[in-house]
Amino acid sequence: MQNRDLSPEDYEMLLRLDERVQRKTINTNVLDTLETIDVNDKHLDDQCTICMEKYQDGQQLKLLPCTHIFHLNCIETYLKEFSIQCPLDNLPLV
Repeated sequence: MQNRDLSPEDYEMLLRLDERVQRKTINTNVLDTLETIDVNDKHLDDQCTICMEKYQDGQQLKLLPCTHIFHLNCIETYLKEFSIQCPLDNLPLV
């Protein structure tokens, strides 16, 4: 596969290999220790870099130890299903 273009069969094989990889995801106990904050005026011009939507009044955000913030649901899904690192700086949460 290194010296040729990928075929659809190659792509399917890579997808199957990826499905076998055990992802490191966050424990819900650790997730509960992350600070939850309410959107305030200073957040209204910012957007969640996971879903790319602007923060709106009444929404809740999660503050990571690296000080990045995300919509509560976006970051919880990301940390539970994909990684234990901040999506912006790749710093580990644990």
